[in-house]
Amino acid sequence: MTIEQLLNTVSTPDYWQKTPVTCFVADSYPYLFLRKLLTKLESDQCLTIPRSRVQLSTQDPKTLLPLLQQTVLGQASFFWLGDVENGFTQKHRDVLLGGLSGYAGDNRIAFFVQEVPAKLQFHTLQLPVDIATADGIALANSFAPKVLSSPQKCAVSAD
Repeated sequence: MTIEQLLNTVSTPDYWQKTPVTCFVADSYPYLFLRKLLTKLESDQCLTIPRSRVQLSTQDPKTLLPLLQQTVLGQASFFWLGDVENGFTQKHRDVLLGGLSGYAGDNRIAFFVQEVPAKLQFHTLQLPVDIATADGIALANSFAPKVLSSPQKCAVSAD
């Protein structure tokens, strides 16, 4: 999947309404890219449900899973779990990912892993390793459209 395809996929409210669990996959955790992407999705109102914060480092997966699956007064939430491979022991990660596999509730949950464990069912979005020129332009158009549309000119003063 190219960056442009990824951006087109996740940049519609329809994607997030129909996809309860999204698993971003790559060789290494692209923290800054995913942070910028989620911020943009919120500002563009592609994520139409409020984002909830969860402190993963203090959560046991057995208590975290019910929290992720519950709604308060029917109000759904979006949970970004970040890099789940980095925050848990192998055993806790297996419990968490196993509990999220096949989740079909009202909340929306997204996270990052380097490799999707076998037999688990998530909607995965493979992040590209290489970025082509078209991907760079798509990134610039998404994250900094004003820069592309009105390039800054350097003024030289004769002082």
